[in-house]
Amino acid sequence: MCDRIAQILLLEGDTGPVGVRRSKALAILANPARALAMLQRHASAEPHPDDPDRSPVDPAPVDQAPAGNATAPVKPDPEKMRPRAVLYVRISEEALRTRQGVAYAEGVGPITAEQVGEFLGHHHVTVRPVLDLRGQVPVDAYEVPADLREAMRLARPSSVFPWSRAGTTTADFDHTKPYLSVEQGGPAGQTRIGNLGPMVRFGHRVKTHGRGWKHRQPRAGVYLWRTPHGYWFRVDNDGTHALGRDPDLTVHDPPQGQTPLERAFADLISNS
Repeated sequence: MCDRIAQILLLEGDTGPVGVRRSKALAILANPARALAMLQRHASAEPHPDDPDRSPVDPAPVDQAPAGNATAPVKPDPEKMRPRAVLYVRISEEALRTRQGVAYAEGVGPITAEQVGEFLGHHHVTVRPVLDLRGQVPVDAYEVPADLREAMRLARPSSVFPWSRAGTTTADFDHTKPYLSVEQGGPAGQTRIGNLGPMVRFGHRVKTHGRGWKHRQPRAGVYLWRTPHGYWFRVDNDGTHALGRDPDLTVHDPPQGQTPLERAFADLISNS
């Protein structure tokens, strides 16, 4: 198929070397709708006579009549073959009510509704519900549910290991307090926001196998690390902060005397 699309590119005026056209064909195959349209345009075309790689690939038209008792092939719908893209948009409640203001697209910046269509290349958009960290329910299983994983990835765009730059798309979601199954006496609700954090593989190995390292999460979104030499560091959404030796760690604990609603709001602020 890669060779066939490379031939079609030559038929449509691309005079680049066959190796270059093959690399372009590979990119086109990542967009099935575009590849299908090219194959349909040249369903009965012969290879270009000047093509050094004239492999006899000639697929039949997808909508031709069946021969004999053969089953007619189903004509694919190009709309269903479009590549799927997810665009995360942060928008205030006021902007939603008044339909005025500017939203913020993840990885893009401020964006208008018209620009959303330009970025996606079409207007076939499915709006998904808002991901709310406060609405994520703890679970007893070791595996992190998809909704909880996605919500945490958006709230925590980098690894919780000190000075880490790796995004959470390549990080493992690690239990701050090691998971212990309920059958073995572990408590319920261990897989929750306040006991999870995305971590690159290097940081995960240091936490698990490094001698002298300590790691704790006093509250959601706040991670404290102690090195083997006794230095403490705080990692939160503002980055990594050096705390020196023997700091007062109680200042990082949840404030006392708050109502559950106030504590939930404080946790939300620490993750915003």
